[in-house]
Amino acid sequence: MALHLVRRFFGFLTAAPLSPIEQDEIHAALPSRLARLFFSQRTEDQRHAFDVRSRVGDDPALVQAALLHDVGKIDSDLGAVGRSLATIWSATSLPIWGRWRAYLDHGRLGADVLEAHGADELAVAFTRHHPGAVPKSFDAVGWKRLSSADDA
Repeated sequence: MALHLVRRFFGFLTAAPLSPIEQDEIHAALPSRLARLFFSQRTEDQRHAFDVRSRVGDDPALVQAALLHDVGKIDSDLGAVGRSLATIWSATSLPIWGRWRAYLDHGRLGADVLEAHGADELAVAFTRHHPGAVPKSFDAVGWKRLSSADDA
């Protein structure tokens, strides 16, 4: 887990904006209402989601879930240091509020937003439950592919 967080931290710091060609791929993969959500994410989160999408294959449900699984981080608007501090603080028994709470609750918050915007069931569920175990009503193979792509 710690190695994953260190890689994510440095990936965040070095994330390049999506190229026009990559942006066109997003528009082709998502309905406009969901593409707007995707592009309202920070550049670093767009890059991460695009990279996750590149590792899940061509299944439209997996692609949508990969591209949108972190949209709940939009409202927290935290950079690398803020995210790291929130993660470290969460290991304590001290209360957490504000943008740190929003960041730590990004799965639930993002799933609610996706549900309201008519995203696929898999995108909503993966957003809500990742990095947890697959809910019984979903394909374990696809879920594992998403989880592995997100952890890479």
